[in-house]
Amino acid sequence: NIIDDKEEELHENLETSLSVDNPSINDIQSSTELHPSKENSNKSSCSSPIDIKTKSTTTDNGIGQLPSAFTSPIELEQIIDNEQSTSDKNAVTNNSTELFYDFRPENFHAEQGAPYVCTTCNGIGHLKSECPELIIPNMIDLPAISEQWIQILSRLCRQITDRFKPKNNDVENRRQILSQLEKQFQIDYPDCNLYAFGSYYNGFGFCQSDLDVCIVFNDEREQNNDEVIRIMQKILRAMKSSNTFDDVQPILQAKVPIIRTRHRQWHIAIDISLHNMLAIENTRLLKTYTKIDPRVSQLGYMIKHLAKVRFSKFFFF
Repeated sequence: NIIDDKEEELHENLETSLSVDNPSINDIQSSTELHPSKENSNKSSCSSPIDIKTKSTTTDNGIGQLPSAFTSPIELEQIIDNEQSTSDKNAVTNNSTELFYDFRPENFHAEQGAPYVCTTCNGIGHLKSECPELIIPNMIDLPAISEQWIQILSRLCRQITDRFKPKNNDVENRRQILSQLEKQFQIDYPDCNLYAFGSYYNGFGFCQSDLDVCIVFNDEREQNNDEVIRIMQKILRAMKSSNTFDDVQPILQAKVPIIRTRHRQWHIAIDISLHNMLAIENTRLLKTYTKIDPRVSQLGYMIKHLAKVRFSKFFFF
């Protein structure tokens, strides 16, 4: 009888534990229906002490209750997060000696200062004033030139100048082109004037040099970028409608917007810009130099011809 009583008691305890661990559907429904509101649950969770070891609340009679997935899912997540954070802290504490670094200036070589960087060659350790690419090599002392060689070089400079300087018919053709352009542009802008500048008019031009033309307005109109583009577009339409010029190409995004074209009859390349007064004044200055001493023009022709023959891949005239 005693054995039978023990077996019955054991079966009852087993059924009780199974009913607690695996609640039936009716128990689940009743627990969800009777689940307290959020405020009440917070109050109850705060008012009931929590056993640190069992992670469960304790009632007044001191009996611990098992946590339920339906009543306190947040507590289970907090338990998992706390365990993970504890393990992470332990790992960091164990490896703290390996991750330690002393952030003192001498450890970063701060006493040396910032490195010098050259803006020319991007090299480190020197400035632009000390860049080896800008250092002029030592000049070699040449022997004195005899009078005979001076005469030969002078004669060669005169021959090169006579060979490449513009002829009278070239000058006349460009004068006519300038006059044609001025008459055509004055239809839309009566107050404008055209001026030629560049190598062809500064005394150093070759016979095949381009014709550089600048449009200047007599009135003091605003010369902002939008106004310049608007005028250049109107001139572009006039150039394309003309039968005198071919291959009209606008280059309006350049620093100095221009319209590039070519005269149909004489095959002379033309660049048209707007209000480029600096280029006009530079042309007048160089022309004055050549009038003061003709040898200035001869020297210029000689240097340009030598550069064209020797460095034709890099320079274009």
